[in-house]
Amino acid sequence: MRHIQNVVDRVKPNGMIIADNVMSHDISDYQQWVRDRADLETITLPLNRGLELTMKLRS
Repeated sequence: MRHIQNVVDRVKPNGMIIADNVMSHDISDYQQWVRDRADLETITLPLNRGLELTMKLRS
């Protein structure tokens, strides 16, 4: 999760992080990590193999 933490640190409030193929790959650690953070809001869209949209709420 160190790499995604570096990405989140660089995203401004209301900025988006998009993860593709979340239903076809085992990225459950990533999904749990973003869901556990109070400064991120995330939703998974069942498009193709899954698309996860995460918005940074505050810095």
